[in-house]
Amino acid sequence: MNQSAQIDPRTLLWIKQEVAESLTAVRQALELFDEHNDAGQLPVCADGLDKIRGALEMVEIAGGVSLAREMHGVALALAADTIELKKDAVEVLMRGTIQLPAYLEHLYHGSPDVPLVLLPILNDLRAVQNKQLLTEGAFFFTDLAVRKPSLIDRSGEAATWDLPTMAKKLRPAYLAALLGVFRNLDPTKNLKVLATVILNLEQTATLEKSEQLWWVSAGVVHALHDKALELSVAVKLLLGRIDRQIKRVIDTGEMALQIEPPEELVKNLLYYVARSTSRSARVMELKTAFKLEQAIPESGALSDARDQLLGFDANLMANVSEQIKEEMLRIKDELDIAIHANKGDPASLTPVHERLRTVADTLEILGLQHLARLARSQQEFLVGSIKRRVVLKDNDVMHVAGALLYIESSLHDLSVQGGAEFLQGNDHETAGTQMPEAEFRQLVKLAASEALLDLAKAKDIFTRYVFDPTQLDALQDVPELLNIVRGVLAMLAHERPARIVAGTLHYLEAEILAKKIAPTERALELVANAVGAIEYFLESLLEKAVAPEPGLELAERSLAELGYAVRRSGKEVAAALFEASPASSKAAANAKSVVSLVNRGTSAAPAVVADTRVDEELIAVFSAEADDELAAISLHLEKWRANRDDKEILGTLIRSFHTLKGAGRIIGATSVGVLAWSVEELLRRVLDGRVPANNNKVIDLLEQTLAAFSLIVTQIKLGNLSSGPSVQALIDMARDLRQPAQMASN
Repeated sequence: MNQSAQIDPRTLLWIKQEVAESLTAVRQALELFDEHNDAGQLPVCADGLDKIRGALEMVEIAGGVSLAREMHGVALALAADTIELKKDAVEVLMRGTIQLPAYLEHLYHGSPDVPLVLLPILNDLRAVQNKQLLTEGAFFFTDLAVRKPSLIDRSGEAATWDLPTMAKKLRPAYLAALLGVFRNLDPTKNLKVLATVILNLEQTATLEKSEQLWWVSAGVVHALHDKALELSVAVKLLLGRIDRQIKRVIDTGEMALQIEPPEELVKNLLYYVARSTSRSARVMELKTAFKLEQAIPESGALSDARDQLLGFDANLMANVSEQIKEEMLRIKDELDIAIHANKGDPASLTPVHERLRTVADTLEILGLQHLARLARSQQEFLVGSIKRRVVLKDNDVMHVAGALLYIESSLHDLSVQGGAEFLQGNDHETAGTQMPEAEFRQLVKLAASEALLDLAKAKDIFTRYVFDPTQLDALQDVPELLNIVRGVLAMLAHERPARIVAGTLHYLEAEILAKKIAPTERALELVANAVGAIEYFLESLLEKAVAPEPGLELAERSLAELGYAVRRSGKEVAAALFEASPASSKAAANAKSVVSLVNRGTSAAPAVVADTRVDEELIAVFSAEADDELAAISLHLEKWRANRDDKEILGTLIRSFHTLKGAGRIIGATSVGVLAWSVEELLRRVLDGRVPANNNKVIDLLEQTLAAFSLIVTQIKLGNLSSGPSVQALIDMARDLRQPAQMASN
């Protein structure tokens, strides 16, 4: 392996400067292509990367050459229009322009040239081109003749297990758990499911190469479960390719793995086992058996260099996230100015919509497509108001503020989870570790296909029962099949159809299997409506059907008539309000279930969304959480009043208001969320010194806010969701305290 420890520092200094200048031009070209779809910028980008590659080859920096070469390949593929997922390609190129100068900086400070350090970004660049991932080649070698010790111990035994049957039985669970991991839905639980599936396949395997595959696969899953391995694009692809081997066993039998073993996959899996820091028994067993510590040279330098590079990348992402949140705070302040100082004049909205466009563009570059679309929809609403010269009303402004609150809260959650976990809301992806969309869609379709097959089996059994009600025993298999379908839908985050399946299952078990009474023809028709709706919904995931919404509504009405009504959760109700466009929210304002988001003056408008469908359980959770936080605020407010320099107490107050903001959002109490957000941002400015800590008006605001929240929580506990105190005056006070100079100038 080439190392550059002997490269003259003056040469490295020169090459760093040359690369930095060229990368500036590359980044500018990429931004123009991404923002304006200007394909003419791609040759500029490709030429710049080619020059960088040539310069690095001259001084023999192997890692830099590899990275520049892969980036150049992506740029050429974009120019040739052979990459389907252009957004993914631009995003990974942008990350490459960040990691390349960082890598050269490490060399300049004495680190060795170890191309293996850059393997994660190299594999991401290859993944967007659908190229074979790198691990073995010049970077990684290991002896695949190693056999699992347990296989040697029982080599004389006759085969007693049927691996294809086991694989067919367990594959739906693997797919569902895999998608749950990708969506970051209870990853610990879903990784345990993956490990359990692989363990069963390993124990059932009878052939050497088959058992080796599951043995090694389990090592990667164990490392992920221990949080000792990053869930990168490449690792996600490998987990998906394990599923392809499961499918291969189902289709062609276990002998296929012995005749044509998946050596490339095993090598890739072993590489990531070697990279992990897990001390689990399985990982250590693999490292010892395959001598993985020796397979990756200079492990200490490799680990240190990778940590530094990842830290650089994570810090950059965190900084960008903070800048977005600061930009949104300015947007909120300018909206307040437009509605109050300028009386809703549409001409004053121009800087607001321009800032929103910048936020949306930045969110897209980070890969947060769900949040980007939300910001873009608000920007388009404001542009329309400007063009039509529509004077903004309070509800219009607060709808935009509600969307900003949702985005800000999501970004805060991301920063808490860590720089590598930038989720895309409901879009299932991460920015820094985003799985290619095409690969994800394929997994979704696989899961939907498996669920559709199980649903078809349940339908066939139920149909036979309809024609011959004496075949009640045949229905015993239906609950298990429906439960699998429900689980797949839940893992895919389709909660509404999952609850429809659960309601159907509940009816079947309680009314038919338990009572052993044949249902009426009307009841059978209603059950058919529910099952048919789920079938149609799964077909829509496979792009064989469109507009499944009417079917789901029919299914819900049918289950309600059966006495097993399906209720939408309060979280879904609140999410629907955040997703609604400004135009549609105006139209919905006349509906009984939707009320003004924020109260003004002495208006009797409620402080929460008055939707009777909000779950009582969610209300109870909200009340308990609010009680705890209000008690904490009361306690720490007194402590902070006595010592305004205590930043630890101030940080505790900030966290309490952040929690109240999220709790209010869950039950649809948007005005509560906006007030908590306004106070939280004010306290953040006190914390960083932009607002004086000794300003007694801040204490007055906190006391009044505490009293208002206490009253609102008390009313919610009493079931009063239709009225509440006005909080707009407190929101205005928080705004004025945040930026007193700006408000005075207007």
